[in-house]
Amino acid sequence: MIVTDILRKYSFYPESGGESSEEEQHYSELKIIKDAPVKLEEPNVDWFNSSFIRLQTVDVPEPIIKGKINFDKPFYENEDILTTF
Repeated sequence: MIVTDILRKYSFYPESGGESSEEEQHYSELKIIKDAPVKLEEPNVDWFNSSFIRLQTVDVPEPIIKGKINFDKPFYENEDILTTF
């Protein structure tokens, strides 16, 4: 594959904030927050953004992983990764 386009800062992921928000409770329960050597708090700005990347195949794709993959909640959320709902 070859990268044909990158649109930087294509999408932002807003933070709702608020002391009693569900997100704040979610952040405080994450392993990365609990294990941090310093106190970490919920972000109060929209700090995360993503880029849109367009790829083009240069030959017939041969996937390494074959079969069905479940893109369900456990795929995106576990104690070792930082995700929000």
